[in-house]
Amino acid sequence: MKVAFWLIPTEQAFYQSLINDLAQRYDAPIFQPHVTLYSGNFERTKILEFLRTPIDLVLAVDRITHSDQFTKTLFIQLVSNPQLEQLSESTQKYFGSPYSLDPHLSLIYAHLNEAEKRSLSEKIRLRDRVIRFDRLSAIEVPTHPQTRDDVESWREITL
Repeated sequence: MKVAFWLIPTEQAFYQSLINDLAQRYDAPIFQPHVTLYSGNFERTKILEFLRTPIDLVLAVDRITHSDQFTKTLFIQLVSNPQLEQLSESTQKYFGSPYSLDPHLSLIYAHLNEAEKRSLSEKIRLRDRVIRFDRLSAIEVPTHPQTRDDVESWREITL
């Protein structure tokens, strides 16, 4: 099954509020705030074992930016650090396949024009210049999410 492992922020309520506000304003899907650590096709037993990995990670905020990619419409770009790199490497070893890590926390998935994305990236204010992550989550996802239906089909895999 295609699974994404997400790092979940400690201050989840703050980021969830940003996501919810933008989703309501632009009629976009609501999703859980996260940073994708790894994704691929895995056996359920390995997924459940990996979810037991303890997480305590702090990442610095680089900037709020945007792209043409649906799953990176508007996002907080984070700065990788040795702790994240080591977690990423150990994850790749555990699952036996490479993954290109790009630490970011998306704020909206929508098809917005360039001017709107730029305006939003300039207006959003964060509480801190760092984000702490304290939990890992596994989400069953479609291969290339491009629509609201794809995002709304995501399902968390629980222990």
